Amino acid sequence: MNILIKTMWIILLSLTLVSSVQATDRTKEQRWANQIAEFLNDGELHWFDANDQKFLGIYTPAAGKLTRGAVILLHGRGAHPDWPQVIQPLRTRLPTKGWATLSLQMPVLQQNAVDEDYVPLFKEVPARIQAGLEFLDRQGINNIVLIGHDLGANMATDYLAKHHDPRIKAFVGIGMMGKPRAIGYMVLDNVVAMFQMQVPVLDIYGSKTDPIVLESVDRRAYVIYHSELRHSAQLQINNANHSFQKHEDELLQAITNWIDRYSEAKPLEKMVSSDNKIYGK
Repeated sequence: MNILIKTMWIILLSLTLVSSVQATDRTKEQRWANQIAEFLNDGELHWFDANDQKFLGIYTPAAGKLTRGAVILLHGRGAHPDWPQVIQPLRTRLPTKGWATLSLQMPVLQQNAVDEDYVPLFKEVPARIQAGLEFLDRQGINNIVLIGHDLGANMATDYLAKHHDPRIKAFVGIGMMGKPRAIGYMVLDNVVAMFQMQVPVLDIYGSKTDPIVLESVDRRAYVIYHSELRHSAQLQINNANHSFQKHEDELLQAITNWIDRYSEAKPLEKMVSSDNKIYGK
């Protein structure tokens, strides 16, 4: 009898542990995808494979004949790749500056989930970013900038700390948080990952953003200004909130000014057009 009881407890404990391991909400991802497909005006919908599951991405080619490179966009907590704040303005306007964009659906949970609930989902992120990189490879683009907003910045810095991919030339973190006392949740502290990254960093935040972002400004600045990575910088946009509403133009200009100079974008005379013809020398 004792052996039977112990066996039952082991089975119950195993089932509890399995059920407690969180994964992305596939139903919510599909619902987001359906809405995006119905209302998308700019860009091309693409389905990618990662972790034996399909997920959505939106690719928007660079406008005009010349392509400086591509930007992979990672949205914030509980959002989608055409989120109206930060992501959608950058996704559609960076192409006018010569940068193709690939906005990827990141793992999501229900709307009441907090940042700590997302920690188990970070293991799903690398395969999604790598699927995006492979897609850009097929477009002939290898000058790539990773941009993350909110929790998407954490997913990006965690990836960059663990994967030193030469195709990614720079990183832009928008509204990066830092939780120095998040024991067991170190991926929620961008500062930890930034110490291990090997690409230049542009840290952008609004002066009226969330307290969790402002509280770690000095810690992030310490990494940036004491890092051996050249060209890293921190920039505050006055009066902007966490979503940069009414400050989209300033955000776009700040990003393009920096990535044009420090992401290894090719000089105009050597850039490649969308039809792969070499212009100039």
